Amino acid sequence: MVEKEIQAVLGMYLINGFSEPVDVFITLSRTVVSADLKFAKIYFTVLPKGGTGADHVDEETAEETENILNEHAHEFQHQIAKELKLRFTPKVSFFHDRSVEKVMKVDKLLNELSRQNKSDDE
Repeated sequence: MVEKEIQAVLGMYLINGFSEPVDVFITLSRTVVSADLKFAKIYFTVLPKGGTGADHVDEETAEETENILNEHAHEFQHQIAKELKLRFTPKVSFFHDRSVEKVMKVDKLLNELSRQNKSDDE
């Protein structure tokens, strides 16, 4: 429950309050909070902004985004403290969630196999 609330607060902050310019769309995919509520791991995915023609973001850009988010972790923690009445404000750390890219790679491979099978049948 706390995870969802933290994720919602941080998501809204990314949309409405985060002032650091980033060249990607950031989606918070998962939040894991320690049992004592002192630490929160925030997992995020990145997608290219429109107009680039790319369907994914390279690893370097994802790492740069992770660094930017972690450099501004204190701002996110402040937002949590402001919006949620918790006994402790968790120390926030951001991690790039690579699961979406893995799913996209598998999907691409399956599509290629499907096309190959169709061409072999003809």
